[in-house]
Amino acid sequence: MQFNKILASILISSIVLTGCNTEEKNDSQKNEETKNTNQSSTHLNASNIIEKANEKAKTIKSYRVDKQISIQSGNDKETQSESMIVDKNNTIKLTNKVGSKKQDIYIFDDKYIVSPDGQNYFDASESLDDNSKKQLKNQKFETQFNFNGYDDATAKSTKNGYEISKHYKNFDGYKKLINKTGSNPISKKDEKDIQSYSGVISFTFDKDYKLLTSKVKDNIKSKDKEFVKIQSVDYSKHNKVSDIEIPKEAKNPQKLEVSK
Repeated sequence: MQFNKILASILISSIVLTGCNTEEKNDSQKNEETKNTNQSSTHLNASNIIEKANEKAKTIKSYRVDKQISIQSGNDKETQSESMIVDKNNTIKLTNKVGSKKQDIYIFDDKYIVSPDGQNYFDASESLDDNSKKQLKNQKFETQFNFNGYDDATAKSTKNGYEISKHYKNFDGYKKLINKTGSNPISKKDEKDIQSYSGVISFTFDKDYKLLTSKVKDNIKSKDKEFVKIQSVDYSKHNKVSDIEIPKEAKNPQKLEVSK
């Protein structure tokens, strides 16, 4: 498998582990979560932390996210960074950086405006599929992570709050976890090239159960490559983001020409 090809799949999978918690839970899932939560009101466990973190997330109306991803295979290394700011009006500013390339994205009034240079702005709304539009339209704080599958994670107290972590020792364990988030981003064709997949994902919270960080470290081996992927995400400025100012050029963007 080509390095860039598997890189694309893995970068997408990084988002799924912690994002887009928009699915409805069925009755059995709700009953199981209630059972896990009621096992102990005082004993420190992942279910209790998750329950309180989910409740706290509903009170967060604005926030900032900073994400760093690196994937290395031998001497080949790809890096990607992204920052996202969401204000209380659900106006969003994204800044992506892949290698030396950087672009800004503004999302407002169901529009998706892209600027590759800070001077020219293009309306890319029509290039998005319905699922992408739905996800981008709703960026409430509680939709930024999905804790389905983490009720049995290891939990511990830290100096500043709490931490939960979960290991997966093989590809089946990884797939079982991400399937519980509602999506498997790796195609059946690409799955055949993966020989081993192990890793750990962890989350930290402050003493008020606000989510502060998430970190994923994976070791992946395909037929002809070995990869190490590290993704670190910082959540900050909870309820402290000022209203985002949309550049006037972004309000009257150029039409994006999509090659066919």
